[in-house]
Amino acid sequence: MFAEIKKVTQYLLTDKKYIDLRKRILFTFLAFLVLILIDRFALPRLASQNEFYVSLARTRIVFQGNLSAYENEVNRSSENVKALGITLGEIKQFNLPMYSLLFYLPYIYIPDFHWALALWLATNQILCYFTFSLLLDIFKVKLEEKYKIAGALALLISYFSLLNILNTNLSMLQIFLLMAAFYKVVSKEYVFSGILFGLATFNPFALFIPMAMFFTLNFQQNRGVVNLWMAITVGLLSMALVIFDMRWVLEMVKVWLLKADFYPLISYRKYIAGVFPNIDSNLVTLLPLIIFFWLVYEWLRNPKENSAQEFWLLSLAFTVNPLINMWDSFYATIGYMVVFVYTISLWYERSTSKFRIFIAGLYGLVLLILPIIQMLVQKQVLTSHDLYSYNLFVTFLLLFNLYWVRLWVMNPYYYVNKLDEP
Repeated sequence: MFAEIKKVTQYLLTDKKYIDLRKRILFTFLAFLVLILIDRFALPRLASQNEFYVSLARTRIVFQGNLSAYENEVNRSSENVKALGITLGEIKQFNLPMYSLLFYLPYIYIPDFHWALALWLATNQILCYFTFSLLLDIFKVKLEEKYKIAGALALLISYFSLLNILNTNLSMLQIFLLMAAFYKVVSKEYVFSGILFGLATFNPFALFIPMAMFFTLNFQQNRGVVNLWMAITVGLLSMALVIFDMRWVLEMVKVWLLKADFYPLISYRKYIAGVFPNIDSNLVTLLPLIIFFWLVYEWLRNPKENSAQEFWLLSLAFTVNPLINMWDSFYATIGYMVVFVYTISLWYERSTSKFRIFIAGLYGLVLLILPIIQMLVQKQVLTSHDLYSYNLFVTFLLLFNLYWVRLWVMNPYYYVNKLDEP
């Protein structure tokens, strides 16, 4: 057995066929090491250390203490907190599926907190590159490696990507898994797609609309096997974690019902009152209905004959999804990166070089320059309240782009079936 493994390893290392693969692995490894060092010594103060500490503490409660993450609170006055100099404010009730903590599990075995944080940040930064590469593969866009790196770097330092990574949440991982699931659908690997889709369900609330859209598209396109394997994956993960907490599903449902703090388990008026206390209008409460009928209307009127047309509907879902929580958290804005890459890839094919420069300058101004200037002026990382104007403008910009490229994607006389090429 070991001889066979050695033979395969030598083949991969020496055969000319895999020279590009070896270069990519080496480049990724070196980039990962550099990012770890940068994140360890340059970015720890910008990252949300308290959020990461809480996530690790909950993971230890479950996997080392065999206790419930739903009923046991994180100790805010422990010696570790004092030693790290972290100030833990109000800690929100844990309400996600318990298998979401599996992604933090390797980091609890790193003894130094700051090195664990650096490794987490570097992993998410590499995931941004992989997500960008995956999207280019979905859209059949061919770029030289240097341009691919430049594009991934621009996407990484865009405010909706950078702030999510610094917030140490799971949004980058979730968007990567969702895009990988769609990529496997395009490749007609439905079982693998369903498994990836199931792994991406660890936060069903933040990206609910895109996930529901993907689920519905699978049914409409006779891809029920994707949803079946999604359900199987969720079931297996749920049963596996019964070893650590036999009642975790019931405890999670109890938190949803008795300690709910999100729509639709509480009224939308009550939810918005917590975000904008000064707004008290019946018109605001109509927003979920407006979004629902908007999506239904687009679903009914748009053809879904190829992957490009399906992805247009997914992109619309990613764009309107943050409107539900009125950008109260960074998490949902991670979907903007998908829509930007989608629309830019279509613009890139059909525009002149001068227009490409104009679009790149406009996006760079809104997504990079203005947020960075504001952070330098305020001398701190922007909060969700600082970004309302950016998010509002970006939402309108994305919608404008989506409805412009819709003319190309939905019109059968245009060359739009590029995603379905063999």
